[in-house]
Amino acid sequence: MRRLTRVIDGWVWGLLLVGGGSVAAVFNRWQPWEVVALAGVLGAVGAALAAVAAWQEVRTRALELTAVTTDEQAARLMGEALGRCGPFLSEEASGELWEAFAGLSGEPKRAMALAVVGLIGDSEQYELINVGPQLLAAARGFRAAPDPEPAPTP
Repeated sequence: MRRLTRVIDGWVWGLLLVGGGSVAAVFNRWQPWEVVALAGVLGAVGAALAAVAAWQEVRTRALELTAVTTDEQAARLMGEALGRCGPFLSEEASGELWEAFAGLSGEPKRAMALAVVGLIGDSEQYELINVGPQLLAAARGFRAAPDPEPAPTP
């Protein structure tokens, strides 16, 4: 939903440009086709700016999610995701999640962070009311799973 909000913000600016340009054109006694052409050009510019902003947001987030190579990045992603839960996640549940996260190392830690981000996703605030049990089940699953053995080197 955050992305949609940002795209709508982009469209609002485009509409303001079109409206402002059209009003200025009408007060300057332009011909109707000139006003329509100006509105079209300003609308296209606003749409292009919104599209570029949306594309940049999607690419940045995709890079953040695929480039989790360190435990610090995983902790940051998990913190951002849990921060979105706000009052819907009890302190006990949050503590259990962080305890499970701290008990993991390397790849399982990064996998857990991505799982938490995936469960929370772009949910609206009211959708996060019931996410606590799902997050705890995922954390317990990661805690119960044994660490993978490193592959033997020849």
